Amino acid sequence: MQNETEYLKRPMVEDVSYEISETYVAIQCPHTCFVSRTLPDRCRKDALLDQYRRVLRMAKEQGARISYTRHVRKTIREQWPGYVAGREKQERLFRDLRDAAEAVRQRGIHQGHADDEALARIYEIRNSLDDLSFKDEAMRGITGAMNYLRTLEHELSGGHERYDMIAL
Repeated sequence: MQNETEYLKRPMVEDVSYEISETYVAIQCPHTCFVSRTLPDRCRKDALLDQYRRVLRMAKEQGARISYTRHVRKTIREQWPGYVAGREKQERLFRDLRDAAEAVRQRGIHQGHADDEALARIYEIRNSLDDLSFKDEAMRGITGAMNYLRTLEHELSGGHERYDMIAL
């Protein structure tokens, strides 16, 4: 920003709401969402492998054939170290996002905020979080396995889905 003092002299954007907690950051007003991010729950390897075993058992009890072509268990075991490293980075970035959001809350958002460096920092952190979630192979692999197992377990336990075969 060329001149922060000049920026801070501009009128404030009205009706901005701030929600900043350990796991959620949102800054928005009626016409703009500046940021809205939730820190996902941390996966636990033992819980994920237990869920895998439950899904396998339920599928066998229902007489479904099992195909191991998705390599779910292998993905969990091989991608786990990368997931842990990615998760630590994700938590660090989320702390940075909370700090940056708190700094913006302290001084407010002013009209003509396109040149607001503090908001630009929030956008930069948000984009880094998105990149980590969508581009990091280990993070995608583990969260994908978790979501897939969660869906299968729900469908198999509800009794409304019958599978001839499932891919694990």
